[in-house]
Amino acid sequence: MRCICQTGLGYWESALVRPFTEDEEAECREHAIKKSRASGRGTRNRKLTDSRGQKTLEQHRHADLIGARGEKAWSIFWGVPWPKRINDFTHPDFDPDIEVRTTEMDPPTLIIRPRDVQKSQRRYCLLHSDPEGCIRLLGWVRPVEILADYRPRRLHENDEGAPARFIPYWALHRFPFYVRTPAKHRSPT
Repeated sequence: MRCICQTGLGYWESALVRPFTEDEEAECREHAIKKSRASGRGTRNRKLTDSRGQKTLEQHRHADLIGARGEKAWSIFWGVPWPKRINDFTHPDFDPDIEVRTTEMDPPTLIIRPRDVQKSQRRYCLLHSDPEGCIRLLGWVRPVEILADYRPRRLHENDEGAPARFIPYWALHRFPFYVRTPAKHRSPT
């Protein structure tokens, strides 16, 4: 089965497309809820913001779900079990050295934070989740490869977090792939 998906980046043709099954989507939702609760976000009022007043609880939970879908898509593509690690900063998302980062930013950008640079031998993989529910594996990089080319900066003027490196998708090593989420589970636009 082949698919052409239109996003802000133009048309992409994939080599492999298949929808998440209902069980896979439920698995992603369950993992996202566990991650939210482990991060201390599971007991707050939905309208509250984080400690810096930047994101609502609902936005954090949505980001956790997008991340879970990205990790599930990675496990499907490579045919490896999904370890479902939560708040485990000593081990990568997938052994031996894979960190999966999923974004809805358009254009897609891989964010490498200062703590990621310390783990410079890991491969950071960027996945993009578009409004139609396609998840595309865009590419990967080791932090040591980009230290000289991308200086730390803040994404927004009012961002109080530590400066990070923002790597555009076109600067990454490539690999193509899609996983489409079921229509009833897609993000509202």
